[in-house]
Amino acid sequence: VVKATTFRWAYGGLPYFVPYEVFEQETTNAVMTAALLFDIFSPNSAAKPANRGSKSINNTLELFKYNSFHGGVWRCGYSMDTLGVPSVLIYFMGGPNLFVPLVVALSGAVSAALYNAL
Repeated sequence: VVKATTFRWAYGGLPYFVPYEVFEQETTNAVMTAALLFDIFSPNSAAKPANRGSKSINNTLELFKYNSFHGGVWRCGYSMDTLGVPSVLIYFMGGPNLFVPLVVALSGAVSAALYNAL
């Protein structure tokens, strides 16, 4: 995914939105291999059809409840749709040290202009 330029830009700014974490490819390869081996060899795996009743799985998509590796997507107050542009801007501005003061200053300037216009 990182070969796509826009994803690389967004991933560069994403770590500033806690708890999001972008994992290295080696990490995801190891974790997904471990998850696959667990699903194949563990008798308690939610992926086993015999365990669907005890785990209350009615739909295959519900398997994500038990064996997910999401990097913070399901624990964050922001959706991925709303973080793309700010992540890219943070990446290009070199981190939040420049981005946050600039956004505050621009917000103040816009507020002042709107206040004076009324």
